[in-house]
Formats: sequence, structure tokens, C-alpha cells
Amino acid sequence: MPVKTTVRIIPVTLGEGLAPPEMKLSVIGNAVKEQLLSIHNRYKNVTIENYVIMPNHLHMIMRLENPCDYSDSADKCSTQLDTLHDIICGFKSLATRSCRQIGFNNPVWQRSYFEHIIRNEDDYIKMLGVH
Repeated sequence: MPVKTTVRIIPVTLGEGLAPPEMKLSVIGNAVKEQLLSIHNRYKNVTIENYVIMPNHLHMIMRLENPCDYSDSADKCSTQLDTLHDIICGFKSLATRSCRQIGFNNPVWQRSYFEHIIRNEDDYIKMLGVH
């Protein structure tokens, strides 16, 4: 059975009383966030719609666009698009490299990931956790 390895993000709660607490990411959490927000620089057809970085994992809603859907131009359709697997592996690799550069040498990620295709607005709202 594979061992689950996770990102270690140490949250710090700020605020007291009636003020809502805010989470402050650790240095490792910020390294992961930086790579997450730069995905669109490497993969032009990818947009991170929403994300939350948790203490030991992250959730994200990623939109994969197909340029052929929006253009009649053969030029836009001639390039091969990266698969979800390629994108996730690239992100995990770059985030791990960033963590190593700041001295975090423990395993960062588990081997696999969970994916769910959002098919309609109701499903999207459910994934956001809006009640």
C-alpha cells in the first residue's frame, strides 16, 4: 500500500474575538501557492478557477480550455494540448523543486491525485462548498 506523503503547511491563526480568523501560509505553503498561480504561464490553456491550500493538501478547480472550441483557425488547433496528468505532474514537480530550494527535503506529495469533472453549475457550486 503506498505511503501518503503530503505538503506540510503550518497555519497560523490571526485575529481574536468576533473577527474572522485568517490563515497565513508557511514558507512551504507559499512555495506551493506560487507554483499553483504560475500554472497558466506554462500551460496556456489552463486557468485555476479557485483553490484552497490546506495544512496537508490542496483543493483546486482547474479549467482546461480547448482553443479549437473557440476558433475556426487551423493554427490554434494544430498544437497538442497537455493532459490533466501532464499538468498535475508538472505542477507537483515544480512545487517540489521550490520546496527543495528552501530546504524542505521531505516527501511533498502522495503519488496520485483525485480528479472530478464538473459537468454543470450545480456540480460547480457543490465543489465550492456553497450551501
